[in-house]
Amino acid sequence: MDYLEDIMTIKIFDMIHTNNENGFNVNKFKIRIRLYDEWVRILEKVKLNAEIYGNWDLLLYNKDNSKRFIVVAKKK
Repeated sequence: MDYLEDIMTIKIFDMIHTNNENGFNVNKFKIRIRLYDEWVRILEKVKLNAEIYGNWDLLLYNKDNSKRFIVVAKKK
């Protein structure tokens, strides 16, 4: 992965080795990184009720120590 400001580029390398073929492919995907405050603004703007969790145990998100950012959004 490479980072440039708020853009993360993910490179996926596929190596193909069969009896008939040897090959190598590279695919790139760019993802814009959005942090907590921006997600909250977006969710409010599109009028979704959201719960934001910090892990798969559904503990609420904490900016200081959550390792994940999980959003469950529903229409109002």
